Amino acid sequence: MLSRKSKMTIYELAISLRGLCCRKSFHQYNPSFRSFYNLFGILTVKHNASPFKWRHFEPTIILLCVRWYCRYQLSYRDLEEMMSERGLAVDHSTVWRWVQRFASEINKRIRPHLKMSGTSYRVDETYIKVGKSCKYLYRAIDKEGNTIEFRLSAKRDVSAAKRFFKKMMRADHRRLPFTISVDKNAAYPEAFTTSQDEKILPTDCKLRRVKYLNNVTRAGPPLH
Repeated sequence: MLSRKSKMTIYELAISLRGLCCRKSFHQYNPSFRSFYNLFGILTVKHNASPFKWRHFEPTIILLCVRWYCRYQLSYRDLEEMMSERGLAVDHSTVWRWVQRFASEINKRIRPHLKMSGTSYRVDETYIKVGKSCKYLYRAIDKEGNTIEFRLSAKRDVSAAKRFFKKMMRADHRRLPFTISVDKNAAYPEAFTTSQDEKILPTDCKLRRVKYLNNVTRAGPPLH
């Protein structure tokens, strides 16, 4: 049985022969040597890849606060008070940092599990307050009320509508639309035609400018 010193000597000798000075680079360019390296009982230590490492609170508490903030109309101070009623001293600035860190990661991980949308889209925009400024919220849902995609925009014009159509067609859980129902906004026809010419939207898709069809958009479920 080789001693630990002999094992490391063999490993360092092999690295020098291959012309590499980094273990990570060595295994990247020499994957077959990993089995030889482990043959002598020298195991590499994997780093902890948990996104909650070094966090003061449990992951369940962090995810709960982030979900409540994104799902309901709550402020950071509301969540601070709600956690205080449950015996947890959480500052509102801490909740803000959690949302900035984990909201986008949650959104990315739940996307593959969303229900496939229908083929009849309803698109609408509304003016909402975001922080200290107001923006236009573009939103697309199917006829069942399931959210397909949404986007915040500072303007309400042809360029903003085209950018939203482009983002909408990149959604992983959408089916190709047969019809897209919009309101009487004058920017939609030009944006729709241009998007078809640029092959963003299917050529057989039809635009319907019927206002009552978008009632489900305004009365739909909150954004996730």
